[in-house]
Amino acid sequence: MAKARSYDEEFEGDEFVTCKICLKVFDETKRTPKFLPCSHTLCLPCINSIAFHVCPFCRNAFQPLGLPTNFYALQMLKEKKRGMKFASSQLEKFLDISERSLNKVLMIHKRIDDQLAHIMSSVNLVERRTQRLIDQNNSSLTHIVYLMESFKSPDRFPASVLSTKKFFSKNLLSKFILKLFQSDRLVGEIHINPAPISDFVQELGEFCYRSPKIFSTFIDKAMAGIFVSFPMNNPQFVPGVPSATEQMGSGITSAAKNIDEVGITVVKSLIDDTITGWSFVFVLEDFQRHENLLAGTVMNNQFFGRVICHHAMASLIKMSLFGKSDSSNFHATIESQ
Repeated sequence: MAKARSYDEEFEGDEFVTCKICLKVFDETKRTPKFLPCSHTLCLPCINSIAFHVCPFCRNAFQPLGLPTNFYALQMLKEKKRGMKFASSQLEKFLDISERSLNKVLMIHKRIDDQLAHIMSSVNLVERRTQRLIDQNNSSLTHIVYLMESFKSPDRFPASVLSTKKFFSKNLLSKFILKLFQSDRLVGEIHINPAPISDFVQELGEFCYRSPKIFSTFIDKAMAGIFVSFPMNNPQFVPGVPSATEQMGSGITSAAKNIDEVGITVVKSLIDDTITGWSFVFVLEDFQRHENLLAGTVMNNQFFGRVICHHAMASLIKMSLFGKSDSSNFHATIESQ
């Protein structure tokens, strides 16, 4: 910040209001301006200090007593002071107005920045939702292509089989409704659109068709905000297929790795390769960002379907934050439609 100028510095170089010897500004008390007979003006202290009383500029002699005061210089000094005060007050007003204006401009730009951030957030949300719709549409297209190929080969779906099945996993309207309870209190309801992947989906759909079946469960594995896994156990549901996750058709995602996708992991018997246990894996954030942190069993899940009731994801995210003490006392019901 610039140093404030002294009183003398404000008038420095102004020959009408300063003494030509000491270069100090005149005043009415200590440095009174006095006219010499030669018309030069000096301050009284400098006149008294001059030897032989001779004007230093024109060398004319003078008598120091009774010299007239230069009131013109004093009046000019007053006018200059008055002008300086006015200019100073005007400058203060200008600076005050400028500061207020700059603050207003700053607030406007802050509001614009907040609005742009909100717009960017909305754009990102729309982008995620659009990608989700694209994925769901691609899944539906895969179903349709598979159905078209299937109906070209009637032997793949014998009429006797089709007529006896209540649940048909290749139907675009088929879905599973999973309800999670903790201490008998409903904590989440998830609707899943299944992928046409093997007899496992078909057997599970037949087992709980329009009749919710109870499965004991708990939070087996979880990573906050990334995934949560629930082992599912019901003694009456014992799938005996050789491979519970054999892919049918082409273009089906091999593993659930993207947000809203659901996978299953299975445990097989070492003796006859039957399934002895299985778990749901719910993807809460794309796995590609966290591959180095995820266990192999989670990464090697088999694609089961997609969540179609998105408001339920909030409860799953909350469950992924549970500690060990909160991960028990769960049970679930599964119903197919």
